[in-house]
Amino acid sequence: MGIINRIEAKRNLTRQNHLSGEERARLLRSKKFDMCPKCIKRLNSLRFKQDAELIPNLYPGYTAWRDEVPKRYDLMHSWNCWYTFINLTRVRKGLLFNGSVWPDYQAFWERALESIPNWPGFRRTKLSKQELEAIERFHYELAAREWS
Repeated sequence: MGIINRIEAKRNLTRQNHLSGEERARLLRSKKFDMCPKCIKRLNSLRFKQDAELIPNLYPGYTAWRDEVPKRYDLMHSWNCWYTFINLTRVRKGLLFNGSVWPDYQAFWERALESIPNWPGFRRTKLSKQELEAIERFHYELAAREWS
């Protein structure tokens, strides 16, 4: 990524911090898979790693592993791409814990499967009871640390 692209990516991420609470809520509730071709390409280039660790605080309450997120967070250069990614991890977390994609997000999930079929997160759609309990403990411990 060239210097100009990095500067623009940082500028766009900074703008994200200036979104109103209402705008953030709207993006988090969005059922539209709205990611640019550049971000789609980057997510498709990621490779699954069986031993990847959970990421603390990608976004409160959301679940992702290190191999599912590009090393450069500036990849998500627009808030539409960023919140689409956050929603993808949220919908997948629902799938992990409920056994199915929420009906309202079925089209979102199918579009994600078509757009980023190589994303490592699609390899983690079924976990053992022990793995799910470990995720719950992980989020509980994070929350406890933040409130202490």
